[in-house]
Amino acid sequence: MGRISATLEVVGVLGVTGLGLRTVGFAPVWDGVSAVTPTTSELDVGATLRRVERWGRWVPGARLCLPQALAGAALLRRHGVPGELVIGVRGSPFEAHAWLVHEGQTVLGAREQPGYTPIWRAPF
Repeated sequence: MGRISATLEVVGVLGVTGLGLRTVGFAPVWDGVSAVTPTTSELDVGATLRRVERWGRWVPGARLCLPQALAGAALLRRHGVPGELVIGVRGSPFEAHAWLVHEGQTVLGAREQPGYTPIWRAPF
């Protein structure tokens, strides 16, 4: 996949997840991610997730960690790359954060992850 088509794929998925979270909520969006049919096409995981972080700042509704993590999970699943979506919390003041894990390593949302206690994990 070329750079332009990979970027368009990322922007499209970010837009759908951001809009979905705002209109129908988390559960239906997660169900959609879980329903993505995996393929065996090659994917540069690092480059794809850097695009998610970079373009997530500009796509309306995708600025926060949750839409970016959902978009990243959908993209990895689509290309047959297994992983795990993790949601964690910390208190005083209460905050939540979402990140992705692949092969035991945090691959999206790592900078913000320290100090959060995982409360929900879901493989994809």
